[in-house]
Amino acid sequence: MQPRHPDPWQDERRYWSLRVGEAVWVQRDLHFERT
Repeated sequence: MQPRHPDPWQDERRYWSLRVGEAVWVQRDLHFERT
């Protein structure tokens, strides 16, 4: 079960964000998006 709206900086380093049904992995220093 995944949280509906996780905090923007949950782990402070990285966080999971749901976009268009896909998980986007964003890092604090490196911003990587899978579209």
